[in-house]
Amino acid sequence: MAFIGDADPFTAAIPATKVELTVSCRNLLDRDTFSKSDPTLHAHMHTHVHAPALGPPHAPCSYELLKPDNNPTFLLCVRLCMFEPVNLQDPNIVGVASIRPASPSSFPPPPPDGRMEALLSPAPLSSRLRFLLGKIIMLQGNIPFGRTEVIDNTLNPDFVRKFILDYFFEERQNLRFDLYDLDCKSDNLSKHDFLGQAFCTLGEIVGSLGGRLEKPLIGIPGKKCGTIIVRAEELSNCRESVMLQFCGNKLDKKDFFGKSDPFLVFYRSNEDGSYTICHKTEVVKNTLDPVWQAFKIPVRALCNGDYDRSIKVEVYDWDRDGGHDFIGEFSTSYREMSRSQSQFHIYEVLNPKKKGKKKKKYQNSGTVTLLSCLVDTELSFLDYIRGGTQINFTVAIDFTASNGNPSQPTSLHYMSPYQMNDYAMALRAVGEIIQDYDSDKMFPALGFGAKLPPDGRVSHEFPLNGNPQNPYCSGIEGVMEAYYQSLKSVRLYGPTHFSPVINHVARYASAVTDGSQYFILLIISDGVITDMAQTKESIVNVRYQSSLFHVFSLQICTTFRNVGKSAANAG
Repeated sequence: MAFIGDADPFTAAIPATKVELTVSCRNLLDRDTFSKSDPTLHAHMHTHVHAPALGPPHAPCSYELLKPDNNPTFLLCVRLCMFEPVNLQDPNIVGVASIRPASPSSFPPPPPDGRMEALLSPAPLSSRLRFLLGKIIMLQGNIPFGRTEVIDNTLNPDFVRKFILDYFFEERQNLRFDLYDLDCKSDNLSKHDFLGQAFCTLGEIVGSLGGRLEKPLIGIPGKKCGTIIVRAEELSNCRESVMLQFCGNKLDKKDFFGKSDPFLVFYRSNEDGSYTICHKTEVVKNTLDPVWQAFKIPVRALCNGDYDRSIKVEVYDWDRDGGHDFIGEFSTSYREMSRSQSQFHIYEVLNPKKKGKKKKKYQNSGTVTLLSCLVDTELSFLDYIRGGTQINFTVAIDFTASNGNPSQPTSLHYMSPYQMNDYAMALRAVGEIIQDYDSDKMFPALGFGAKLPPDGRVSHEFPLNGNPQNPYCSGIEGVMEAYYQSLKSVRLYGPTHFSPVINHVARYASAVTDGSQYFILLIISDGVITDMAQTKESIVNVRYQSSLFHVFSLQICTTFRNVGKSAANAG
């Protein structure tokens, strides 16, 4: 479904799924004299926040924000106050920002001089402020997340021990794999022979064909260190749903002047032996042989993902006053029901009270038959990637005059020799993640809201590279270069029209009918949409033409939440 989303980089990320990494190596260096190497692998995740120093990995962390004298910018206080009271009466403190230190994407990589800019959302303040860091508090670090076993005497190890990681699509998760030849039992790696290392991102592994990434090992000058092979497999997170349909036969008659009005109640068993209700069918009036409508339920709700966990089903006769009469019950499990996909499964409905009276003639209170059990697995993003779906990423940049004169430092398009502007940072932050999933890494880059040379014609759909027949740029670096060149040639104007660039990508998306490609349009803008009605119409049209098109709008500096939500509702 097409919609506009509002991006907030400080929203706590939720893992898309868990992936299991399996590692193999081929043709490693032989560092032993009388035998082959005994390799082991150490895995690290690179982060710009040293989480162990800040407490629990996903705990919020507060920093004091100070306003220096004679400085229009704000400094992030060098004193960490996560476990200290914050004195909000201090006249120098203008607010407290809460961030999630475990999110590497919250900050750009610190430059060598130790100064960087970051955009935070301080709770006491209504507007976003820019903070200039005079000292790096966020430390770069490589957090180890696992090591393999040692395999003796081999240059081609297939490690058995796996690595399980939370996979965040929206984050760049940098990984490093170090290989050593173990020569003794010491945990000090400096006492072992280094065999090489490899760098990649988790998205790079996931986005590779078949989830298999092969890279050369590096790290020893002048030597070929062999190759590393990393395979990613999504762990089942019980994404199954099941469609069930039941019927009853010869159920007990509970109504004096008529038959029963039966319905079913399903309970999931808990580990402490108790039961939790998870589904109730509709009531079928005045019958002892009801046929209930089929219903769909997540397997997680039915048995918490444990296929052998007991599921209790109670049969009742509905009464208007709410005092429903108990007819009987039976037990089953998800595994038992799923085996009945090709044939009916009949359950005896038993009333323990009647059975306990030891009436010789009592057999049951009727039967319930499972007519159908259809299992459906919800496909994840990784399923589509492994199935060959190609991502087509297009970026559209706002060149309207509201961004300010690019020659002035106050402009959002200002090209400083020392740092990237807001648009460039947004491009790099999103693009470096997306490009891992694009096989050819050729990205169309568009602009809107500018006057173009030589005649000053206003355009809301122009290629940044100046080639209308081929607006593709090579990689994110190519997009950045085309963006910088456009700033030198076009004149910022207006108004802010989104619909032309949406329609541009929609034309390509509508031509793909086999689901083999997924189109993403990133619109980076600073102002209010002036063609909101046309934008909504474009999104609605895309919805009917192609379900594999996502419009994603990233707002620079000014508030965009209400606009994004209203447009999303239109889709």
